[in-house]
Amino acid sequence: MTFKCAFTFYGGKSKIAHLYPAPTERTVIEPFCGGASYSLRYADRDVWINDLDDRTVAIWRFMVEHQDAERWIRELPDAVENGA
Repeated sequence: MTFKCAFTFYGGKSKIAHLYPAPTERTVIEPFCGGASYSLRYADRDVWINDLDDRTVAIWRFMVEHQDAERWIRELPDAVENGA
C-alpha cells in the first residue's frame, strides 16, 4: 500500500519521488525525510525516517504514535487552495 505525501516542503521530493528507483532492501532509510514522500511510496517495507528539523520530527512522532494516523494520511486533500 502506498500513501500520498503527508506534507510538503519547498524543494521536497513529493513531485519526483516516483522517479527514484525502488529500494533493493527490505528497510528504507530516509535520513532527511521531510514529508517522507519516498518512504510513503514503500510503506509496506520497514521504514526508518529522521530529520534535523524539530518540528518535522514532532509531526512524525505525533502521526506515528496515533492509531488513526493511517486514516488521516489517506484523507489528506490532494491540493490545498491558498487562503487569506
